Amino acid sequence: MPPSMLPQRPTHRARVWSRYLLLLFIPLAIAFKAWLDHQNAPRDVAGFSFHRPADWSYLTETGIKPDGDHIRFAPAAVIAALDHGQGAPLFALTKYPPPHTGINPVIGVNVAYATDPDPDPGVVLEHSVAEVQARSGDALEVLEPINETLVAGLPAARTVLAAREPQPGKARDRLTVLAIATGHLSFLIAGSGAYEGADRIDEQLAEFAGSLSLDRY
Repeated sequence: MPPSMLPQRPTHRARVWSRYLLLLFIPLAIAFKAWLDHQNAPRDVAGFSFHRPADWSYLTETGIKPDGDHIRFAPAAVIAALDHGQGAPLFALTKYPPPHTGINPVIGVNVAYATDPDPDPGVVLEHSVAEVQARSGDALEVLEPINETLVAGLPAARTVLAAREPQPGKARDRLTVLAIATGHLSFLIAGSGAYEGADRIDEQLAEFAGSLSLDRY
């Protein structure tokens, strides 16, 4: 159905805006689908939660809402989101509510079933970056290569990217991407923000990613 024919529910614009925001500023969302395995999708997945930065706006196509600044997806909610193709992106956070002129720092979370029981986050990130570069004609500049790290005590990988040719009239922003692998789930957490100043994303992204907590019910 063409976008113009979609029913215009009250939250439809926000949901569409969330989807396009992630596709424009966090292009790894499209690549992460390569790691899905719907035929043999595991059902033994962990629930998880994050703490969003204070006063940041929350956008998602799922029915999950924050409890204050606490964002939690129970295992059943994770499975439902993935089964409905809502894992990339799962949700996005923006510093300023739309509309906003200039750089609007954004954090996006993508989640997928891992094709291996214990995936290597460096491999996940390497494959994702390679696919995006192939699809986009090598449109991303690698500012910092992929490095192994720990996030919330879990094995992770990190890289920093930027568009080689920013959108006309737009300030150039910086994209930091983290891959985290645990059990049957893989996460991509991406933060886009300014190179310098109050809209730099590094501190908020580190605090947000570090707040990841896994649970099982």
